[in-house]
Amino acid sequence: METNKIKILLCGLFLSLFIISNAMAAIKITDPNKPIMVNKSNPIITITVQSNRTTGFMWFLTNYDSELIQPMAHKYVAKKTKLVGAGGYEIWTFKVKKTGFVAPQISNITLQYNRPWEMQPGKSVSYKIVTADS
Repeated sequence: METNKIKILLCGLFLSLFIISNAMAAIKITDPNKPIMVNKSNPIITITVQSNRTTGFMWFLTNYDSELIQPMAHKYVAKKTKLVGAGGYEIWTFKVKKTGFVAPQISNITLQYNRPWEMQPGKSVSYKIVTADS
């Protein structure tokens, strides 16, 4: 009888882990080590970063070339869980302006993870943006 209870608990645990890992795999976090290639036919840039608003931290846009790139949208998406304090992610959307495709260009978008009331700078991440006319 005890062995059956253990088997049922283990099956439940593995099923829960499988569901959680599949839910997390659906979210593609943007890798700052890989350049983001943008072309004229699709000038939209989407950057997704892990975030946890329950800690007071959030991402701030700290640097970008306003002559080349236009911020379009920003939103926080909480994970669909009942766990208290569970994080989520932030999605940043930008558009490369038409002048960005006159010639191939390299630019950067920098985000900083910080609590707004703290004076010390937080974690900073920079993404390389590469434009091409094709």
